[in-house]
Amino acid sequence: MSATLSEHERREAREGLVTAGSLVGPATIFVAAGLLVPIAILFRYSLNELGPYKQMVEALSVANYVRFFSDPYYTAVLARTLRVALTCMLACLLLGFPLAYVLARTQSRRKNWLVMLVVLPLFVGNAVRAAGWMALFGSKGVVNSSLMQIGLIDAPLEIMYTEVAVTIGIIAVNLPFMVLTLQSVIEGIDRAVEEAAFSLGANPYHMARRVLLPLALPGVLAGSILTFILAMNESGFSPDAFVAREVGYTIADVLAKCLFGLLIFSIARIKSSEDDPEFAKKEFREEKEKIEA
Repeated sequence: MSATLSEHERREAREGLVTAGSLVGPATIFVAAGLLVPIAILFRYSLNELGPYKQMVEALSVANYVRFFSDPYYTAVLARTLRVALTCMLACLLLGFPLAYVLARTQSRRKNWLVMLVVLPLFVGNAVRAAGWMALFGSKGVVNSSLMQIGLIDAPLEIMYTEVAVTIGIIAVNLPFMVLTLQSVIEGIDRAVEEAAFSLGANPYHMARRVLLPLALPGVLAGSILTFILAMNESGFSPDAFVAREVGYTIADVLAKCLFGLLIFSIARIKSSEDDPEFAKKEFREEKEKIEA
């Protein structure tokens, strides 16, 4: 009987694995084809070298990485990007955890409306959001005007064109992702565990630190990773408005401007070649003479 039962259990386990594989398989294939494969191709390209005529040459070299990490400009951009991303991640965690806890423990019929209010900022376009931040943080914006009217400052604060403005803007976009991630995890924690901690004499601080936070750690890690990656990829809502003057550019800004410049240069070369068939030949000869000289 036991042998038959164990065989039945093994058969059910195999069927469960097949079912799980059939459910997870399509999404895994889609992610691998749409994300991992392009990243692998780009990584392979990054190991190539530039030839004498600035063309890509097949190679296996880390010279590009050495050049990147030895250039003070790119290392400063990388450090700034990591600093902003870490600051945004910690701020989203500190601001989002209490809000997520309130949403998870709310029994009101208006809970869905509260969740919609959290998600609502994501429906606002980047251009509208950037205009709003300009009206709020500008030299004659709401913040400076209010502070000057009540006499706390004599001259407008320089909030725009600083790293503070970039950080605030990214936090406003990433905060809903942290809140929703934490809310789903906290809702899965039995409320009786918190009540047991209170009945044993724990105050709210100790309950949160020793009971709630360890149980919600998977959500904390998932939300932190998500907001950190989003902040790394953010360029601020408007690079010209928030970043261009004193802060410099993040990695996303540098890549975007390089790709945009490459696109414009390619279009210009194609147009010049169409207008002058000998343009490409002339350019090639000039480049060759420079190298030989």
